[in-house]
Amino acid sequence: MSDETEIIYELKKPFKYTPKNSGEETEAQFITLVEPSVKQMAACSVLKQAFMRVIARESGDSSDDSSSDASVDDVPMETRIINALYASDTDINIVLQSAKELFRDVGLVDGEKKLTVPMLDSLCIEDIEMMTGQYMANFILASVLKEQ
Repeated sequence: MSDETEIIYELKKPFKYTPKNSGEETEAQFITLVEPSVKQMAACSVLKQAFMRVIARESGDSSDDSSSDASVDDVPMETRIINALYASDTDINIVLQSAKELFRDVGLVDGEKKLTVPMLDSLCIEDIEMMTGQYMANFILASVLKEQ
């Protein structure tokens, strides 16, 4: 469980942007994502609801296969979350669009410049998926674990 108030997501495919107080274009290396507040409740609740549905489904479908459990432990949590969302009946488009909306408010490019819609639109699919999974793992999973 994490008590962090922000996470850093290293981009798989950097994009170009102009940093604050600079006229020169540079490549973004990472996105800082801060934990949500009530301001982001609408987008965050979509992510949490999708996460909870997957957890409920997974707990109902759990099997006692220790060999597959060992290989699952090698997969990063953000990948496991996104894969579970894709495998579920959850509308992944709504989840990713909600994440995109959320990241506009909580994301900083290279820790300094607000993440804009054009920047988000320039992300590769893997980056938006893994950012969403990492955000869910660090803030939503941590929130769920604190509730128990």
